[in-house]
Amino acid sequence: MYRFGMWSDVTNATMARQAGMGALRDAGLSFRDMQAAYVGHIFAPVMTGVRVMKEFGLTGLPVQHIENASATGSAAFREACLAVAHGIHDVVMVLGFDKMTAMIEQSRLGAAPENMEDAILPAAFFALWATRRMHERGMKPEHLARIGAKNFNNGALNPMGQRQADKTITVEKVLGSRMVAWPLTTMMSCPVGDGAAC
Repeated sequence: MYRFGMWSDVTNATMARQAGMGALRDAGLSFRDMQAAYVGHIFAPVMTGVRVMKEFGLTGLPVQHIENASATGSAAFREACLAVAHGIHDVVMVLGFDKMTAMIEQSRLGAAPENMEDAILPAAFFALWATRRMHERGMKPEHLARIGAKNFNNGALNPMGQRQADKTITVEKVLGSRMVAWPLTTMMSCPVGDGAAC
């Protein structure tokens, strides 16, 4: 991994290369052992995945770009697992990276008025989803707070994780954090940041 955080001065290629080389070392493999790459990223220019894979060497490796919003990493991993399970490849690399600080900078420049009606921020979308779920299934803000507390506490176990709480996070603390979009608080929301995992 490349530790997740606010790294405005670090490129996607640098983060991805460090994560990928670390994964290869852990596996005891070289890049030439890879038969395909499944690369997940969002908000990056076209062909970013291919350019990043060239950081490992020009081997003619097929590169599949996967993009699925917040589930991009999981979707890339799924596609790689399916390819191996179906005998298409034996050894593949799955690499995910994000440069959300660049997206924030770009959003500061403003969106064209004709595109504004298509924009919905993730907080608003998930707040609407949660409100509908509360109406249809009886979910309560406390349920979301339990998930948030669990995620905080599990994430703190990973030294490469972005959020590193110095003590156990409680449901009450999550519920009491600043409101973003009802019923979602800041501690129910993921942070914006940059990083990579392979």
